[in-house]
Amino acid sequence: MNKIVVAFLLLFGLSGCLGTVVGTAVDVAVEVVKVPFKVGGAVVDVVSDDDDEAEKEADDKMDREESEAETAADEAVSEDVHEVEQQYEDETGY
Repeated sequence: MNKIVVAFLLLFGLSGCLGTVVGTAVDVAVEVVKVPFKVGGAVVDVVSDDDDEAEKEADDKMDREESEAETAADEAVSEDVHEVEQQYEDETGY
């Protein structure tokens, strides 16, 4: 009878340890499965970063060109307005 009681006590006492061991094994297995996806994701990030940088540089260049064109257009309009104002002043004396 004492052996049965001791066996049950050991069984219930070790069930927590067994659960911990199984939980750790499952955690390790999940991490092992995640590794290829993490590596693949890193490779995709490296490749796509190059594309993103090239795209960003092209966008920046286009923005600079648009800004320069707008500045040139503003200057041309400003010169035209100044000429018209000068002609008006010359003609009317105001």
